[in-house]
Order: sequence, then structure tokens, then C-alpha cells
Amino acid sequence: MSRLVVLDTNVVVAAGINAENPPSQIVRQVLEGNLILLTCPAIISEYLEVIARPKFKRFGFPPLWLKALIALSHSATQNPEPTQHIFEDPEDAVFYHLAAAYGAVLITGNLKHFPKDNLTGTRVLSPREFLEQHL
Repeated sequence: MSRLVVLDTNVVVAAGINAENPPSQIVRQVLEGNLILLTCPAIISEYLEVIARPKFKRFGFPPLWLKALIALSHSATQNPEPTQHIFEDPEDAVFYHLAAAYGAVLITGNLKHFPKDNLTGTRVLSPREFLEQHL
């Protein structure tokens, strides 16, 4: 079982919106030290930019746990080197590349952004799939 995870921004946002959904269960596992979150400068920047969007203010964003989540993450000092894989949305690539570089599981709510037939060697799971297979 890999304890190393990379969380797509949509997982962090979903955890902030609903404290009882699979993404929030995964965030709790990171905060409790049961999972190791991997980040890099580009991912941290995206977390902070997306969480600060006005449309999330009504959910009480930023979540109180966000700073702790980032502080507990194991952050690469540089963004990962790209792989040969091509992504429709270039901003999705850094999540996959980081997971691939460290052998981590990428957890995303948008599996369609990471088509299995296009990617090899790195596990990409939905939050629910991850919980079913790992916890």
C-alpha cells in the first residue's frame, strides 16, 4: 500500500465543502499522519489560488486545516520534470508528473482528465476508489 499521495486541487476543494465525503476522509488521513501528501511549488500555488476564489467564500473558505495540510506535506523544492504524456489541460500535468516521480497515488475527482489508456505506471484513483483500496 502506498502511503504517498498527490491530491488534485478538486479533492482539496471537495474536502473543504463537505466534512463527511471521501475527499475529507483522505485529508483527515493526511492530517493524522496516516498518509504522506506530496506537493511542489506549482501545486501549492494552485491550491492557494483556487481556494481563494470568491465562489468558495460561501463555504467558509479557506478551510481552517489548509495551512496545516500544506505545512505537513512533503514539498519538492522544484516542480517535477514532465513525462512524455500529454494532457488536455496542461495544469493537470504537474499532479501526474509529481505522482510519477515519487511512485505516489494521484487522487482526483476528475478521472477523465487522466485517461488510463494514455497513462502508464502511475495509479490514478478517485477518492472513493482510493479509500476502498487503501484504508
